[in-house]
Amino acid sequence: MPLNESTAIRTSNLTPEQRREAERAIYGLPQQKESFMANNMTIEDIERMRELVRAFDGQGSKIKEFDLNNPPQAPYRYQEFPRVVYHHAERTMTKVHSTDELDQHLATGYSVEPYAAVAADHAPPPLEPAIAREAAAIDAQLVKRARK
Repeated sequence: MPLNESTAIRTSNLTPEQRREAERAIYGLPQQKESFMANNMTIEDIERMRELVRAFDGQGSKIKEFDLNNPPQAPYRYQEFPRVVYHHAERTMTKVHSTDELDQHLATGYSVEPYAAVAADHAPPPLEPAIAREAAAIDAQLVKRARK
């Protein structure tokens, strides 16, 4: 159920300056003071403000700038533990956190050396004869183009 409200536009009897001050008060902005306007300041006032700014700039710490994609990191520091030990017969590995754990695992067959690199056991399957002829023809065309 609509309320009976007036749809007429209400006019304000405030001057434009009063309206600006009221808006500044609504938004919590400081009131304008004519004494801080640059055109009303004397040279002495400007110099005094510069001295204040210099004093406050010296007190605060400088802003540190860094790349967000590459943030500063702590320098690398070698740590003996935790480390990984390998059991070559079982093809397992375990993380140890102290010298005592390392000694226990070394006694049970673990090693500090990683697994040896293993060569691939299988070769790629041979091409079918039709596909091999097509590949050879393409290779010949590429060689001819390269010579030109």
